[in-house]
Amino acid sequence: MRVCVIAPLLLAASTTALTAAPVQRGQNLLANPGFEADGAWEPVGEGFQLDDTVAHTGRRSLRCEGATLDSTHGARQVLTLDPPVQHPFLIAGWSRAAGAEVGQDYDLYLDVHYADGTPLWGQIARFEAGTHDWQRTEATFDVAKPVQSIEVFVLFRRARRTVWFDDLEVTLAPFAFRELRILPGLFGGESVSVVGSTTLPAHWRATLEGPAGVLADQSGEAMPLRADLSSPGLGVWSGSPLPSPRGRGVGGEAPSPSPSPRERAGVRVRLRVSATDDLLGETIEEVRPVTTSPGTPNRGYAVWTESSMQRVMPTRLPTAPRVGHASRLSPPVARIALAGHEYESFQIVVLPAPDRELHGVRVETSDLVCRANGARIAASNIEWQQVGYVHAPRIDRQPNTEADAAPGWWPDPLLPVERFDVPSGWAQPVWVTVYAPPDTPPGEYIGTITINPRNAPATEVEVRATMYGFTLPVEGHLKTAFALMDGYLEQVYGEPLTAELRQRYGDFVLRHRLNADDISRTSPPAIEDLLHYRDRGLNAFNVLNMVQERGEATWVCWSPLEAYTPAFKQRLIERLDPYVAELRRQGLAEKAYIYTFDERGEEFYPTIREYFGLVHERYPGIPTLTTAYVRQDPAAMRDLNVDWACPVTAAYHFEEAERCRAAGLQVWSYICLGPRYPYANWLADCPLIEARVIWWQAFQQKLDGFLYWGLNIWGRDHNDRPVDPRGGPLLGWSITTGGDYDWLHGDGELLYAGPDGPIGSIRLANIRDGLEDYEYLWLFSDRAGNIEAGREACTPITTDLTSFTRDAATLLAQREAIARKLESR
Repeated sequence: MRVCVIAPLLLAASTTALTAAPVQRGQNLLANPGFEADGAWEPVGEGFQLDDTVAHTGRRSLRCEGATLDSTHGARQVLTLDPPVQHPFLIAGWSRAAGAEVGQDYDLYLDVHYADGTPLWGQIARFEAGTHDWQRTEATFDVAKPVQSIEVFVLFRRARRTVWFDDLEVTLAPFAFRELRILPGLFGGESVSVVGSTTLPAHWRATLEGPAGVLADQSGEAMPLRADLSSPGLGVWSGSPLPSPRGRGVGGEAPSPSPSPRERAGVRVRLRVSATDDLLGETIEEVRPVTTSPGTPNRGYAVWTESSMQRVMPTRLPTAPRVGHASRLSPPVARIALAGHEYESFQIVVLPAPDRELHGVRVETSDLVCRANGARIAASNIEWQQVGYVHAPRIDRQPNTEADAAPGWWPDPLLPVERFDVPSGWAQPVWVTVYAPPDTPPGEYIGTITINPRNAPATEVEVRATMYGFTLPVEGHLKTAFALMDGYLEQVYGEPLTAELRQRYGDFVLRHRLNADDISRTSPPAIEDLLHYRDRGLNAFNVLNMVQERGEATWVCWSPLEAYTPAFKQRLIERLDPYVAELRRQGLAEKAYIYTFDERGEEFYPTIREYFGLVHERYPGIPTLTTAYVRQDPAAMRDLNVDWACPVTAAYHFEEAERCRAAGLQVWSYICLGPRYPYANWLADCPLIEARVIWWQAFQQKLDGFLYWGLNIWGRDHNDRPVDPRGGPLLGWSITTGGDYDWLHGDGELLYAGPDGPIGSIRLANIRDGLEDYEYLWLFSDRAGNIEAGREACTPITTDLTSFTRDAATLLAQREAIARKLESR
């Protein structure tokens, strides 16, 4: 799916040919990047003006002025690379805005053409809308093959008011360290651990140097780099047996004498980290002073806690409170806060020392007890899973991608196991979820979770749960339409599906506050399923996708125009008449809608008008929902008999949607394989927090519902049988779309198939937590008597669909502030 298409305008004046000498890093490939001269740029749409009165540097800039949201302005230049170049590229530039309102693009936009004739569309560096002084944006993108040419666009598309552009650049991406995290004493003694990455593929070396020379060194051929170093002879990980698994400690700490004053003072050494890139052979280096503490006891493994909004890669280290200073690690503590009928998660990470492995790790939970009143959250309401991994051979690195993200094993599935092993040097997260039953008394609840390996001492993690004095409703206030498809369940489990298995999946989805629904179903849902789900939170469901029946196919998204014959229409009426009548008898019709015409364009308008008109005529009160390309305009929607329009988030416009809502219509939104940065998404390599922030955006933008095309699109390699969680955390199951989309991971796939039912994912867990946050905002607005109170409370988290925090602490702090105000009312 190419989201943005620009018609080619191949003018000779717009082509810059780069020949002869090889392209160098730091060389700007653009001609006339500051618009100081005429030429090199050709107009796009209604074109541009050169402004001699406004400039970032020099004497002028490029200005775009749009009168309406249908306006398109911009410029284009084509770079021809001879010989072709295979290297990551950087696009960057400056822009100034005066009241910019953006319907589609306010950005620098690249279309890449490989030497073999295939394209790489839509590499984008976006600017902020509104009014701002000169602002710089940049984006780095990788290429899979040698690049023959690059179309560079300056775009102000479906946008109005005025913006200026200046000092643009397209260069080979620079080579630099992206992050270096250094942690002395993680495994005790003179150990020093380091993790980091570079902007380009590289091989690396890490060296620990003392006054007398090299103490230890380590090297590797892949990024991210991860080294664990100790001075010779200390025996921090010399391979000696671990202590007997008795007692309780921190990170498998063995008893040892207290360190002497001299030992406590520490030893000062230097850590030298160098990297040589695999493309041009350039070497970079950093040297950092580090203080170790040889008197601290040796530890066979480390344990720490992480937020549920942080994706923990296998190379991860804990965040050091003060880099460069070693200290005895404090006992790990997990802190969460939740209301009644709410789930909240956190992670415990277990990391064996080098040359050590952990075997048969069990996780033991205690009750959480409120010391103030003796109330308990029973251990039976605390569940844990081992975080599993799927393989991502390539990731689509965006400006918001975590620094330690890299191709390879990617954390996502949540595996229900009784015990597990952890290999040397592998950071293994345990996902812990606490559920508070309705009306649990408020207060602070304290308990423990014990990490208990068979071959090492146990480690206790203290859990502190703050209970708020309110309860969330079972049925949520935001309608959702996430497709759970029978066809893919049949593909894995065989036919016919049992009602028990189908309801097991439905119940699991509802526990995550999503409707057990399918926008693509070609047979109405079983009435007994709907009655079962109604008491478990179901607030909306699709009756039928008015397309050709699925038959032996896995699913049918849409049908061609020629399918909509009089016979097809009559068959549809014969199926829907008795079914809708039964919905009314069972009191289910008020939750029903009909979805059809998935992402169809203007050529479908007569058919949309006819078939949605049929729904209005024969089944009054059953709304029509579509992602067809329908304007967010009351007249346009009514003309097509559309009750609920559903544009993708990048095409949603708040003011237009408000006019629709004022007319009694609804406007939902959705995501799929796009949009990505600067919009939020929950693809597997998007920052995990985005799966939670989206629901704050839904409230702030007053969305009437949210749609997603698939929970279980399993039609990918190796996905023809259930996952066996006992087979280890590295799954053969695929979440990669493949083909031209080998960079696309997790699209339409938030569930995994377990032996007897669903296996969740860390993304789905964050979606649930975000929907619970939505209920906080709804309660806050309800008690204030004004939805604007809740929208204002979203401000530290999000102000629109492209401006939002990616900091977990900021989100949790605002959530707590809302909860405290709810308790005080």
